[in-house]
Amino acid sequence: MTQRTILITHSDMNRLHRLLESALNFLRRDRPHLETLEHELDHARVVPTEEIPQNVVMLNSRVRLRDLDTGVRKLEIEEVQEISRAPMPLEGAA
Repeated sequence: MTQRTILITHSDMNRLHRLLESALNFLRRDRPHLETLEHELDHARVVPTEEIPQNVVMLNSRVRLRDLDTGVRKLEIEEVQEISRAPMPLEGAA
């Protein structure tokens, strides 16, 4: 297994920790996944926003994926402006 480094900004780390804290209290069936995320965040490298490379997705990012062979758009995730305080399960999340 290859070693990877997760880069995250201070503000994204704070947001995710607040969401995790709330989710761990309410989403019991998702606890194993939330604990995995918590473990990953504990090992992430926190850096200033200006040190995040352009190919790293941050919170409030816009992401588009396109099949380079066919040119067909595979997925587009729109920018998120607000983070809900109430945890909501993601439908179809893998």
